[in-house]
Amino acid sequence: MKVSNDRLYPALPSSPEEQAGSAEAATESHEVAGHQFRLQKISELEAFLRSEIESHDRLHKNYRRVVNVLDGKAVTLGMMCVAFGAVGAGLLASGIGFIAGFALEGFTGVAGLLDVVNVTASRRCSVKQTNMLQSDFLLPQSSTLSTHMRQKH
Repeated sequence: MKVSNDRLYPALPSSPEEQAGSAEAATESHEVAGHQFRLQKISELEAFLRSEIESHDRLHKNYRRVVNVLDGKAVTLGMMCVAFGAVGAGLLASGIGFIAGFALEGFTGVAGLLDVVNVTASRRCSVKQTNMLQSDFLLPQSSTLSTHMRQKH
């Protein structure tokens, strides 16, 4: 069984010009492969940043909803606290509805405590929402990425 020398030992360029041409072709293929690799990494990074922005936006929207609901409940509890407190104080002062006035004052106290808890929770969510808006993670990197992409094209 005879094996061909062409398959085992490929032909080498004989002249220096041919050697320079094959070296340039190899360098170009490495540059193209490196460029494709960088473009792939950039597109992966861009996809990651876009998914982070979308999840960040969803979370921000949820916090905004929670803050709006808690603020509405705080207003309602505050108004109830003032109204029931005034009616309860009037009943206690008149002496006619002592038991009803005392019950309304108790309800006013509970509504006041719930209002304080509600305002505290609302402020914490509001702080988280504000921190998400001022996040240093998303804005500089996404703007840098888009600037970098514009410079490449």
